[in-house]
Amino acid sequence: MIQSYKELIKQTIVLYQDYKIKNILSINDLNIALKALNSIYEQCIELEENNTGLNSKLSAIKNDLTVLFRSYGINSLNNLIKLLY
Repeated sequence: MIQSYKELIKQTIVLYQDYKIKNILSINDLNIALKALNSIYEQCIELEENNTGLNSKLSAIKNDLTVLFRSYGINSLNNLIKLLY
């Protein structure tokens, strides 16, 4: 589960950089989104190292990603479905 979140974050970073090139996102939006994605990625790494409170932390990560995707988009509905279920 954690590995799939990390992969989704990597894909989303590339997507948002592409959005910036296409002027879909402003530089400010890109910076906010990348900062949030990096923070979530670091949380995933911490969970891999220490599984204490795994379910609650995974739920928080899932919620954070959902909010981010709602604000800035996602590259595939399949990825959103995987995240939600």
